[in-house]
Amino acid sequence: MISSIHIEGYRGFQDFRMEGLGRVNLLVGPNNGGKTSVLEAVYLLAAQGHPKMLWDLLSMRDEGKVRDSFDVRHLFFGHEISEGIVVSLGSEEQTVVLSVAASSLRMERFPKQPVVLQLEPSGSLSSETIAPFAGLLSKPPRNIQFLPADSLKSEDLVELWNKVVLTPDEDLVLESLRLLDPEIERIAAHVPVGDRGGFIVKRRGDASPVPVGSFGDGIWRALCLLIALTQCRGGTLLVDEVDNGLHRTVLDPLWSLIFKTAKELDVQVFATTHSFDCVQSLAAICPEENDQAPQSEQVTLHRIERQRAKSIAYNQPKIRIVAEQGVEVR
Repeated sequence: MISSIHIEGYRGFQDFRMEGLGRVNLLVGPNNGGKTSVLEAVYLLAAQGHPKMLWDLLSMRDEGKVRDSFDVRHLFFGHEISEGIVVSLGSEEQTVVLSVAASSLRMERFPKQPVVLQLEPSGSLSSETIAPFAGLLSKPPRNIQFLPADSLKSEDLVELWNKVVLTPDEDLVLESLRLLDPEIERIAAHVPVGDRGGFIVKRRGDASPVPVGSFGDGIWRALCLLIALTQCRGGTLLVDEVDNGLHRTVLDPLWSLIFKTAKELDVQVFATTHSFDCVQSLAAICPEENDQAPQSEQVTLHRIERQRAKSIAYNQPKIRIVAEQGVEVR
Protein backbone atom coordinates (compact mmCIF):
# COMPACT_ATOMS: atom_id res chain seq x y z
CA MET A 1 0.00 0.00 0.00
CA ILE A 2 1.29 3.45 -0.94
CA SER A 3 1.83 5.68 2.13
CA SER A 4 3.48 8.62 0.37
CA ILE A 5 4.14 9.88 -3.14
CA HIS A 6 6.68 12.30 -4.64
CA ILE A 7 5.93 13.80 -8.07
CA GLU A 8 8.58 15.68 -10.07
CA GLY A 9 8.00 17.19 -13.50
CA TYR A 10 4.66 15.53 -14.17
CA ARG A 11 2.00 17.69 -15.85
CA GLY A 12 1.47 20.80 -13.68
CA PHE A 13 3.71 19.62 -10.83
CA GLN A 14 7.34 20.67 -10.77
CA ASP A 15 7.88 19.19 -7.30
CA PHE A 16 5.05 17.87 -5.14
CA ARG A 17 4.63 15.51 -2.18
CA MET A 18 1.68 13.81 -0.54
CA GLU A 19 2.25 11.92 2.72
CA GLY A 20 0.28 10.06 5.37
CA LEU A 21 -1.95 8.17 2.94
CA GLY A 22 -4.42 5.61 4.23
CA ARG A 23 -6.84 2.94 3.06
CA VAL A 24 -9.27 5.52 1.59
CA ASN A 25 -7.97 8.90 0.42
CA LEU A 26 -10.14 11.77 -0.81
CA LEU A 27 -8.49 14.59 -2.79
CA VAL A 28 -10.04 18.06 -2.86
CA GLY A 29 -9.00 21.41 -4.28
CA PRO A 30 -9.80 24.00 -6.97
CA ASN A 31 -10.43 23.26 -10.63
CA ASN A 32 -7.22 22.66 -12.56
CA GLY A 33 -5.43 22.24 -9.24
CA GLY A 34 -3.93 18.87 -10.18
CA LYS A 35 -6.22 16.35 -8.45
CA THR A 36 -6.63 14.19 -11.57
CA SER A 37 -2.89 14.44 -12.26
CA VAL A 38 -2.20 13.02 -8.79
CA LEU A 39 -4.58 10.12 -9.54
CA GLU A 40 -2.66 9.49 -12.77
CA ALA A 41 0.68 9.50 -10.96
CA VAL A 42 -0.62 6.96 -8.43
CA TYR A 43 -2.00 4.89 -11.32
CA LEU A 44 1.40 4.72 -13.04
CA LEU A 45 3.17 3.96 -9.77
CA ALA A 46 0.74 1.23 -8.76
CA ALA A 47 1.10 -0.28 -12.25
CA GLN A 48 4.89 -0.08 -11.96
CA GLY A 49 5.05 2.12 -15.04
CA HIS A 50 3.52 -0.40 -17.43
CA PRO A 51 3.40 1.17 -20.95
CA LYS A 52 -0.19 0.02 -21.53
CA MET A 53 -1.32 2.01 -18.47
CA LEU A 54 0.46 5.11 -19.80
CA TRP A 55 -1.43 4.67 -23.07
CA ASP A 56 -4.71 4.34 -21.14
CA LEU A 57 -4.08 7.71 -19.45
CA LEU A 58 -3.35 9.41 -22.76
CA SER A 59 -6.53 7.88 -24.20
CA MET A 60 -8.68 9.06 -21.28
CA ARG A 61 -7.52 12.65 -21.76
CA ASP A 62 -7.63 12.36 -25.58
CA GLU A 63 -4.68 14.78 -25.72
CA GLY A 64 -3.17 15.77 -29.04
CA LYS A 65 -4.66 12.76 -30.76
CA VAL A 66 -3.80 12.35 -34.44
CA ARG A 67 -5.15 9.13 -35.93
CA ASP A 68 -3.76 6.34 -33.67
CA SER A 69 -1.18 8.37 -31.77
CA PHE A 70 -1.05 10.77 -28.82
CA ASP A 71 1.23 13.71 -28.14
CA VAL A 72 3.26 12.94 -25.00
CA ARG A 73 4.42 16.53 -24.43
CA HIS A 74 1.52 17.18 -22.06
CA LEU A 75 2.83 14.58 -19.61
CA PHE A 76 5.81 16.84 -18.89
CA PHE A 77 5.90 20.02 -16.84
CA GLY A 78 5.58 23.00 -19.18
CA HIS A 79 4.03 20.90 -21.98
CA GLU A 80 7.37 20.64 -23.79
CA ILE A 81 9.79 17.77 -24.36
CA SER A 82 13.49 17.95 -25.09
CA GLU A 83 16.49 15.70 -24.85
CA GLY A 84 17.06 14.68 -21.24
CA ILE A 85 13.78 15.97 -19.78
CA VAL A 86 12.60 13.77 -16.90
CA VAL A 87 9.43 12.90 -14.96
CA SER A 88 9.93 11.07 -11.66
CA LEU A 89 7.14 9.41 -9.69
CA GLY A 90 8.18 7.84 -6.42
CA SER A 91 6.76 6.12 -3.37
CA GLU A 92 8.42 4.47 -0.41
CA GLU A 93 8.51 1.17 -2.35
CA GLN A 94 9.22 2.04 -5.97
CA THR A 95 10.04 4.70 -8.53
CA VAL A 96 8.89 5.22 -12.11
CA VAL A 97 10.91 7.55 -14.33
CA LEU A 98 9.93 8.85 -17.78
CA SER A 99 12.66 10.49 -19.83
CA VAL A 100 13.19 11.58 -23.41
CA ALA A 101 16.33 10.61 -25.29
CA ALA A 102 17.20 9.95 -28.95
CA SER A 103 13.62 10.40 -30.21
CA SER A 104 12.27 7.89 -27.72
CA LEU A 105 10.40 7.78 -24.43
CA ARG A 106 12.28 5.75 -21.85
CA MET A 107 10.31 4.24 -18.96
CA GLU A 108 12.44 3.08 -16.04
CA ARG A 109 10.45 0.91 -13.67
CA PHE A 110 12.71 0.17 -10.74
CA PRO A 111 13.59 -2.59 -10.05
CA LYS A 112 12.29 -3.81 -13.45
CA GLN A 113 14.15 -3.46 -16.73
CA PRO A 114 13.63 -0.16 -18.56
CA VAL A 115 11.34 0.02 -21.60
CA VAL A 116 12.18 2.22 -24.59
CA LEU A 117 9.25 3.44 -26.70
CA GLN A 118 10.08 4.99 -30.05
CA LEU A 119 8.41 8.35 -30.66
CA GLU A 120 7.24 9.60 -34.03
CA PRO A 121 9.00 12.68 -35.52
CA SER A 122 6.16 14.82 -34.16
CA GLY A 123 6.86 13.61 -30.61
CA SER A 124 3.78 11.39 -30.53
CA LEU A 125 3.42 7.85 -29.21
CA SER A 126 1.60 5.48 -31.59
CA SER A 127 -0.69 2.54 -30.89
CA GLU A 128 1.64 0.38 -32.99
CA THR A 129 4.46 1.05 -30.52
CA ILE A 130 2.24 0.20 -27.54
CA ALA A 131 0.60 -2.89 -29.10
CA PRO A 132 3.23 -5.43 -27.91
CA PHE A 133 2.61 -4.35 -24.31
CA ALA A 134 -1.17 -4.70 -24.48
CA GLY A 135 -1.29 -8.45 -25.04
CA LEU A 136 -0.14 -11.65 -23.45
CA LEU A 137 3.57 -10.99 -24.06
CA SER A 138 3.54 -8.22 -21.47
CA LYS A 139 0.30 -8.54 -19.57
CA PRO A 140 -0.66 -5.33 -17.72
CA PRO A 141 -1.79 -5.61 -14.09
CA ARG A 142 -5.52 -6.25 -13.72
CA ASN A 143 -6.04 -5.27 -10.08
CA ILE A 144 -5.65 -1.54 -10.79
CA GLN A 145 -8.70 0.34 -12.07
CA PHE A 146 -9.07 4.00 -13.04
CA LEU A 147 -12.67 5.22 -13.07
CA PRO A 148 -12.87 8.58 -14.90
CA ALA A 149 -15.41 11.30 -14.13
CA ASP A 150 -17.68 10.08 -16.93
CA SER A 151 -17.43 6.44 -15.71
CA LEU A 152 -16.56 3.43 -17.86
CA LYS A 153 -17.61 2.55 -21.37
CA SER A 154 -20.29 -0.13 -21.53
CA GLU A 155 -18.06 -2.72 -23.20
CA ASP A 156 -15.37 -2.25 -20.53
CA LEU A 157 -17.90 -2.57 -17.73
CA VAL A 158 -19.47 -5.71 -19.22
CA GLU A 159 -15.99 -7.25 -19.43
CA LEU A 160 -15.46 -6.58 -15.71
CA TRP A 161 -18.97 -7.75 -14.82
CA ASN A 162 -18.35 -11.14 -16.44
CA LYS A 163 -15.67 -11.68 -13.78
CA VAL A 164 -18.11 -10.76 -11.00
CA VAL A 165 -21.29 -12.60 -11.94
CA LEU A 166 -22.02 -15.82 -9.99
CA THR A 167 -19.37 -14.95 -7.38
CA PRO A 168 -19.83 -13.45 -3.88
CA ASP A 169 -18.80 -10.09 -5.37
CA GLU A 170 -22.11 -9.97 -7.24
CA ASP A 171 -23.90 -9.42 -3.93
CA LEU A 172 -21.65 -6.44 -3.15
CA VAL A 173 -22.58 -4.81 -6.44
CA LEU A 174 -26.30 -5.39 -5.85
CA GLU A 175 -25.95 -3.97 -2.33
CA SER A 176 -24.59 -0.73 -3.77
CA LEU A 177 -27.39 -0.44 -6.33
CA ARG A 178 -30.04 -0.97 -3.64
CA LEU A 179 -28.75 2.15 -1.87
CA LEU A 180 -30.27 4.06 -4.78
CA ASP A 181 -33.24 1.78 -5.51
CA PRO A 182 -34.21 -0.79 -2.81
CA GLU A 183 -36.50 -2.58 -5.29
CA ILE A 184 -33.65 -3.83 -7.49
CA GLU A 185 -33.48 -7.63 -7.43
CA ARG A 186 -30.97 -8.61 -10.12
CA ILE A 187 -28.89 -7.20 -12.93
CA ALA A 188 -27.61 -8.97 -16.02
CA ALA A 189 -25.29 -8.12 -18.90
CA HIS A 190 -26.12 -8.34 -22.57
CA VAL A 191 -24.60 -6.96 -25.78
CA PRO A 192 -23.13 -3.49 -25.07
CA VAL A 193 -24.89 -0.68 -26.92
CA GLY A 194 -23.90 2.99 -26.59
CA ASP A 195 -22.24 4.60 -23.58
CA ARG A 196 -24.61 3.15 -20.96
CA GLY A 197 -25.96 -0.01 -22.50
CA GLY A 198 -25.00 -3.57 -21.84
CA PHE A 199 -27.08 -4.14 -18.69
CA ILE A 200 -30.68 -4.85 -17.82
CA VAL A 201 -32.20 -4.44 -14.36
CA LYS A 202 -34.98 -6.48 -12.73
CA ARG A 203 -37.00 -4.62 -10.08
CA ARG A 204 -39.39 -6.19 -7.61
CA GLY A 205 -42.95 -6.06 -8.94
CA ASP A 206 -41.98 -5.36 -12.56
CA ALA A 207 -43.07 -7.90 -15.13
CA SER A 208 -39.80 -7.77 -17.07
CA PRO A 209 -36.30 -6.24 -16.82
CA VAL A 210 -35.59 -2.78 -18.20
CA PRO A 211 -32.34 -1.36 -19.66
CA VAL A 212 -30.05 0.30 -17.16
CA GLY A 213 -30.17 3.40 -19.35
CA SER A 214 -33.77 3.89 -18.19
CA PHE A 215 -32.44 4.75 -14.72
CA GLY A 216 -30.62 7.89 -13.62
CA ASP A 217 -26.90 8.61 -13.71
CA GLY A 218 -26.51 7.47 -10.11
CA ILE A 219 -27.29 3.82 -10.89
CA TRP A 220 -24.64 3.72 -13.60
CA ARG A 221 -22.06 5.44 -11.38
CA ALA A 222 -22.69 3.07 -8.45
CA LEU A 223 -22.57 0.09 -10.80
CA CYS A 224 -19.20 1.20 -12.18
CA LEU A 225 -17.80 1.96 -8.72
CA LEU A 226 -18.52 -1.36 -7.08
CA ILE A 227 -17.76 -3.55 -10.09
CA ALA A 228 -14.38 -1.80 -10.45
CA LEU A 229 -13.70 -2.11 -6.71
CA THR A 230 -14.30 -5.88 -6.72
CA GLN A 231 -11.68 -6.24 -9.47
CA CYS A 232 -8.95 -4.49 -7.47
CA ARG A 233 -8.30 -7.19 -4.87
CA GLY A 234 -4.85 -6.51 -3.41
CA GLY A 235 -4.51 -3.47 -5.67
CA THR A 236 -5.64 0.11 -6.24
CA LEU A 237 -8.87 1.87 -7.26
CA LEU A 238 -8.72 5.47 -8.54
CA VAL A 239 -11.96 7.41 -9.00
CA ASP A 240 -12.19 10.89 -10.51
CA GLU A 241 -15.15 12.91 -9.13
CA VAL A 242 -16.40 9.98 -7.08
CA ASP A 243 -19.84 11.45 -6.35
CA ASN A 244 -20.80 12.23 -9.97
CA GLY A 245 -24.51 11.53 -10.43
CA LEU A 246 -25.02 10.56 -6.78
CA HIS A 247 -27.41 12.36 -4.43
CA ARG A 248 -26.01 13.38 -1.05
CA THR A 249 -28.44 11.05 0.77
CA VAL A 250 -26.69 7.95 -0.60
CA LEU A 251 -23.12 9.13 0.04
CA ASP A 252 -22.98 8.03 3.73
CA PRO A 253 -23.93 4.39 3.08
CA LEU A 254 -21.90 4.30 -0.14
CA TRP A 255 -18.71 5.46 1.61
CA SER A 256 -19.33 2.87 4.32
CA LEU A 257 -19.69 0.15 1.70
CA ILE A 258 -16.57 1.30 -0.16
CA PHE A 259 -14.49 1.42 3.05
CA LYS A 260 -15.75 -1.96 4.26
CA THR A 261 -15.13 -3.63 0.90
CA ALA A 262 -11.73 -1.98 0.44
CA LYS A 263 -10.56 -3.40 3.78
CA GLU A 264 -11.95 -6.87 3.02
CA LEU A 265 -10.34 -7.00 -0.42
CA ASP A 266 -7.13 -5.16 0.59
CA VAL A 267 -7.74 -2.33 -1.90
CA GLN A 268 -6.35 1.18 -1.54
CA VAL A 269 -8.79 3.83 -2.80
CA PHE A 270 -7.97 7.30 -4.14
CA ALA A 271 -10.84 9.59 -5.17
CA THR A 272 -11.47 13.24 -6.00
CA THR A 273 -14.46 15.51 -5.36
CA HIS A 274 -15.66 19.12 -5.51
CA SER A 275 -18.55 18.45 -3.14
CA PHE A 276 -18.65 19.36 0.55
CA ASP A 277 -21.47 16.81 0.94
CA CYS A 278 -18.95 14.19 -0.11
CA VAL A 279 -16.47 15.43 2.51
CA GLN A 280 -19.14 15.35 5.22
CA SER A 281 -20.08 11.81 4.24
CA LEU A 282 -16.44 10.77 4.44
CA ALA A 283 -16.42 11.97 8.05
CA ALA A 284 -19.18 9.47 8.80
CA ILE A 285 -16.71 6.60 8.30
CA CYS A 286 -14.15 8.18 10.65
CA PRO A 287 -15.12 6.80 14.09
CA GLU A 288 -13.15 8.10 17.05
CA GLU A 289 -12.22 4.58 18.17
CA ASN A 290 -10.33 4.12 14.91
CA ASP A 291 -8.01 7.12 15.37
CA GLN A 292 -5.20 4.93 16.71
CA ALA A 293 -5.61 2.22 14.08
CA PRO A 294 -2.72 1.51 11.68
CA GLN A 295 -2.48 3.65 8.55
CA SER A 296 -3.89 0.80 6.47
CA GLU A 297 -7.19 1.22 8.36
CA GLN A 298 -7.30 5.02 8.14
CA VAL A 299 -9.22 7.52 6.04
CA THR A 300 -7.45 10.70 4.87
CA LEU A 301 -8.36 13.95 3.14
CA HIS A 302 -5.83 15.94 1.08
CA ARG A 303 -6.19 19.41 -0.41
CA ILE A 304 -4.23 19.75 -3.66
CA GLU A 305 -2.99 23.14 -4.91
CA ARG A 306 -0.48 23.53 -7.75
CA GLN A 307 1.36 26.39 -6.02
CA ARG A 308 2.00 24.26 -2.93
CA ALA A 309 4.85 21.75 -2.81
CA LYS A 310 2.91 19.50 -0.46
CA SER A 311 -0.73 18.55 0.02
CA ILE A 312 -2.60 19.86 3.06
CA ALA A 313 -3.36 16.61 4.88
CA TYR A 314 -6.30 15.93 7.21
CA ASN A 315 -6.36 12.82 9.36
CA GLN A 316 -9.57 11.35 10.80
CA PRO A 317 -9.95 13.73 13.79
CA LYS A 318 -9.40 16.71 11.49
CA ILE A 319 -11.88 15.37 8.92
CA ARG A 320 -14.52 15.20 11.66
CA ILE A 321 -13.76 18.81 12.66
CA VAL A 322 -14.00 19.93 9.02
CA ALA A 323 -17.41 18.27 8.71
CA GLU A 324 -18.79 19.46 12.05
CA GLN A 325 -17.66 23.08 11.69
CA GLY A 326 -18.22 23.41 7.94
CA VAL A 327 -14.60 24.33 7.27
CA GLU A 328 -14.10 25.08 3.56
CA VAL A 329 -11.47 22.68 2.22
CA ARG A 330 -12.58 22.29 -1.37
